[in-house]
Amino acid sequence: SKRVVPGDAIIAPALHPANIRSAYTYQMPIQDWSTAEVLDYVQTREETQLPETDLFTFTHEVQKGQSGSPVLLAVTREVAGLVDGRWLRPANISPATNLKKYSGPIGAAVPIDYVIRLLQKYSVPWASAPSVTSQQPNPTATPVKYFHLYPFDSDSPPLK
Repeated sequence: SKRVVPGDAIIAPALHPANIRSAYTYQMPIQDWSTAEVLDYVQTREETQLPETDLFTFTHEVQKGQSGSPVLLAVTREVAGLVDGRWLRPANISPATNLKKYSGPIGAAVPIDYVIRLLQKYSVPWASAPSVTSQQPNPTATPVKYFHLYPFDSDSPPLK
């Protein structure tokens, strides 16, 4: 999968409790398909002892619990990255980005090519699932490419 570039349209899907004050209930969660735009790439250290990592920033306020969710390319619905969290250092973003026309909260995501390299480096089994029809409310939606991690061994079934 190709890396996103500034200006690419993306979708940051998430599930939220139906009632945030009583999230422990059995009410069906609310599905959110927030559209956003890629702003820029930044380099950061997640931990002081780790090497720098590329993250891409985007025009979306990441909600609690959204970290680790996929970020999809709006056109193809391919996984472009995994949500890292809110970007709290806008000064690190290049002034040449679209930040001048966007003043809201900023999200950050780890590019999927970096995630795949890490999985391969540490011999973590994974597979990309075949394209299937989206569950998105849009009846003209294009197929979604799902990404599964097998946490224990290659014989484990995909997580649902």
